[in-house]
Amino acid sequence: MSVGKALTIVFLLFFGYRGYSLPPVPDYLYLQYALDGVPLAIFESSREDEVTVLTDAASMIQVRWGEGVKKLLPIKRGVRGAFQRPCGGFLVWFEDGEIQGYNSLGSLVHQLRSGDGELRLARETRGGYTVVERGDRVELYGLGGNKLLEWKREGVELLPIQISEEDLVLDAESSGGCIVRRVDGTVLTRFPFPHPLRQLAWIQGRVLMGISLGGKVTTMNLEGKEIGSGVFLPKNLGALSSVENDGKGNVAYIDPEGNCHLIFSRVHLSIPLDLKGAQVRTLGFSRGGTSLWVGDSRWVLHWIRASTEGRNGSNEPPSSPADLSKIFPSDSFAEQYYQDLAQSTFPLKNIRLIEETKESLRRATLRGILPALKKGLRTLVAREEAGASLRGEGVLLLGRMGDRFDGEWLGKRLLQEKDPAIRSKILEALQLLANAPPQTAREDLFTFLGNRKTYLSENDLRRSLDLLERWIFVSGIPLRPEELEQLSSLAALSPSFSKAILEFIRK
Repeated sequence: MSVGKALTIVFLLFFGYRGYSLPPVPDYLYLQYALDGVPLAIFESSREDEVTVLTDAASMIQVRWGEGVKKLLPIKRGVRGAFQRPCGGFLVWFEDGEIQGYNSLGSLVHQLRSGDGELRLARETRGGYTVVERGDRVELYGLGGNKLLEWKREGVELLPIQISEEDLVLDAESSGGCIVRRVDGTVLTRFPFPHPLRQLAWIQGRVLMGISLGGKVTTMNLEGKEIGSGVFLPKNLGALSSVENDGKGNVAYIDPEGNCHLIFSRVHLSIPLDLKGAQVRTLGFSRGGTSLWVGDSRWVLHWIRASTEGRNGSNEPPSSPADLSKIFPSDSFAEQYYQDLAQSTFPLKNIRLIEETKESLRRATLRGILPALKKGLRTLVAREEAGASLRGEGVLLLGRMGDRFDGEWLGKRLLQEKDPAIRSKILEALQLLANAPPQTAREDLFTFLGNRKTYLSENDLRRSLDLLERWIFVSGIPLRPEELEQLSSLAALSPSFSKAILEFIRK
């Protein structure tokens, strides 16, 4: 089937049936795949030519471009929604309040049970926290599934919350009111958009893009200043099935006639969909802005690949974003208070920091103080004169309330730490944070093992191997050749080391 300049290639595949390839065309390619149910959500997989589709048949299906369905995995019934995880994979939430996290390979890596009340949606921060929206309440859960805090949203007709690359939360209502918060609920700024909103989203984490029901698009910086506006979407946008953006200013939407529109680098590509009267149920958009996926009520996945070669223009926002550190200074009463407790040479103040942290964790009352409290614990842990007992407790508390970035800090601390007892506590804390593997801590762990192999205890070795095993499973990144070589050199040091490492490699 040929439409305009584009050649439409249609594959109707069902569980392994393979279609036939046709020559590529310069503007876009269009494939279709039959599924086992209505698509609820569509996500990028670890491979560029593969997507994962969740269906109402309680299935998770991996579909590969040009090859069809490669894998079908059953999941529990009662799916309410799903969302892409910032570092790969996706979150799925269910009617009973359970939330499951999958990595980019489609493996279940963690799950938690949220509180009472209907769960509207779940998001994950780049640090690995789970943010749950329930009515007008927002709850924050740690990497171990423990509830850390909750805060109440303001306004009426609330839009779904959005989380930026800097883990800032966008709390907006359809009338145009907008609040930017930290994940702990702290209000950083608030301002109105110049028009009511159908959708509001982050662009590159520092600019906001609002779309009105009339098709007007306005971008504003975090100081509340308008930096661009225009009308390039249909005026009957309120009737559209779906609107999506990739966080870089690229927009995709389906119009009432069933045409798919992809706007990238200020170029508009219109693609008629072969819906055959079906309704669009979900719309997915690749982060690179080159692939778009549509799921319809006839159990069909429409996969469109658009060529961006030769396109002029840029996806950059129309104005350089302001410096976040200048807009939102980090100093606060809470930060000064906890730094005073952490830096004090009086042990009673150090003890108060530990006890207040424990109580806030127990009662899940970390609203407005989470970043300041974590910073205070880091300061205490870094002070060798504070004593091993308090420092060790501080390390474990960071493990219970921290995120991926705290894991990176602990990885660096592991290399600097002189006290063997504190090093063991750091390994224990990193295990608590293992559901969000720090990007640098894996290298730090192998540096630690290499630097200290002459007096490394067997317990620390086994704890390091357990941690590495969890990181490999969660991230889907196997042992690298240089890592395997380093483990082999450790195995040669003693029979007990050799046994532990051999058991690890067999797993």
